[in-house]
Amino acid sequence: IDSRVSGAGRGWAVEVDGPTHFLQRGSGREPNGSTLLKRRQLEQLGYTPVSVPYWEWSELAFQGEEEVRRYLRDKLHFDHIGGYNP
Repeated sequence: IDSRVSGAGRGWAVEVDGPTHFLQRGSGREPNGSTLLKRRQLEQLGYTPVSVPYWEWSELAFQGEEEVRRYLRDKLHFDHIGGYNP
């Protein structure tokens, strides 16, 4: 887990998943077995797992800080004004 985030009575476990977390399936990528197991375990502990795939994170390297914040808020379904917004 790269970061734990709490707010609005919820908890998220954020992880930037690198290439070893995925299997190549046709033209797409799917999480591998150990990554799926970790996500299930986090859910059992009461966290909502949030995956940030490496290819999306790499694209953000060329964006500004505000774009990174917007991306993470969207991933967490967190409205910077009102809090959690599913």
